[in-house]
Amino acid sequence: MEASKMIKKILKGVLIGFGLLVLALPAFAVGTYTPAFGTAREDGAYIFTLVQPTSNIYMYDRNHNFIKSIALDGKPFQAVANDKQNELYVSVYNTTAGKSGIDLVNSTTGTLNGIVSFAGNPKGMVLSRNKANLFVVDAATNWVYDYDVTSATPVLVKTIKFTDATNLNKVAVDSNGKTLYVTDYNATGGSVYIVDLTAATPTPVKMATGLIQRV
Repeated sequence: MEASKMIKKILKGVLIGFGLLVLALPAFAVGTYTPAFGTAREDGAYIFTLVQPTSNIYMYDRNHNFIKSIALDGKPFQAVANDKQNELYVSVYNTTAGKSGIDLVNSTTGTLNGIVSFAGNPKGMVLSRNKANLFVVDAATNWVYDYDVTSATPVLVKTIKFTDATNLNKVAVDSNGKTLYVTDYNATGGSVYIVDLTAATPTPVKMATGLIQRV
């Protein structure tokens, strides 16, 4: 039951993100750009939208007034706000060395403060319930990186390896913060993995095959 609820939450998160983009879309020429993802600060002060094929993130106030466009280090996939650190984490991909990873954006000023880089293809991200850890999917290695985000610069503390995954995509955490759910997309339908975060060595367990495609 908990697993099915989490899958619904993943889908709900995507729909909310798309809804935020729709609210902001009047600033764009319809048909020119493709909505990718949206998020907002927890206090609702600012909304951020990722619109492809640009490598920018667009910042709006709570009344959907455009504030600024922020140039990122690469093509964005997802953004996650952490009000505790006044930061917005954006997973970005770039073929240029040192330009793929997590862009760090000040979520009140919209200033790009740097990048936590790794040679991979960053995809989905999620914050732990206590805002202490950021989990980042790397589709190039099919690993999930666990970063400590209790300070301004995320610090890698753990790598969770998926030995039989083909294309990890999105990640979610359950309500008690003890379990990760990670989707693995492929042409035949994909899978969902469960990861027990309380284990000394978190090991992914495939929950289902052909259950879900891309979310």
